[in-house]
Amino acid sequence: MWDEFVGMWVACIPLAIINHSFQWLVIAFVLFRIFDIWKPFGIKKIDSKHGAFYVMIDDVLAGAFAGILMFFLSYFLI
Repeated sequence: MWDEFVGMWVACIPLAIINHSFQWLVIAFVLFRIFDIWKPFGIKKIDSKHGAFYVMIDDVLAGAFAGILMFFLSYFLI
């Protein structure tokens, strides 16, 4: 539960820089869930390891990828 909360928080970090509208919050959530389920770029390998650190870090990385993508989307769309 906490790992999902932290991952979503990381995905929302760009909201401090870009538009704070509800649509961007929804985009952050959707992108985080896509990266969390899909687990690209080595996240799947990290998720397969055992331990509390790996449970948390895979969601942090999914949130980071979502945040980076949100930042670039906002740069090109706004």
